[in-house]
Amino acid sequence: MNKLQALVMLTVIAALTGCGRLSGHRAHPMDNKPAPSISARTLDGAELSLADLKGRVVLLDFWATWCGPCIDALPHVQALADRYADQPVTIIGINNDGPGSDEAVRQYLKAVGVTFTQIIDQTGRINYAYGVDAIPHSVLIDRSGVIRDVHVGYGPQFESQTAKQIDRLLADG
Repeated sequence: MNKLQALVMLTVIAALTGCGRLSGHRAHPMDNKPAPSISARTLDGAELSLADLKGRVVLLDFWATWCGPCIDALPHVQALADRYADQPVTIIGINNDGPGSDEAVRQYLKAVGVTFTQIIDQTGRINYAYGVDAIPHSVLIDRSGVIRDVHVGYGPQFESQTAKQIDRLLADG
């Protein structure tokens, strides 16, 4: 196998399993640590601070419109947002399309029916703070602000597994 064939094969594997890393849950350096603070403007123009969400379970969904597995995961993240809409759960999308992409991302979200809160990480500082090295990447934060799960990639069990984790965090109070 020559170098070009090897590169093509690695690219296909990355595309099928996540944009940059094999899919799944693995021990992550952020597990069981306090969530880094977030203070940013949402795509709708509101100020959002993670500190203001204490007492709520928070799911951060790092994604981009150019990431196939991210696009596959979005309807499932939206389903979680819908399922927990009347409970103390906040779901926030952290978009990685970059500076100047606000309008394109806004139009995309409208076209696919995604309504949960979105932030565009213009500088990459939120991604850096959370150790994001591949997307899709989700971070589940408990009511006291501690990271309880980090999941990289997307698979068919994402929604059900995440719902079980959210239910467990809600039950823990």
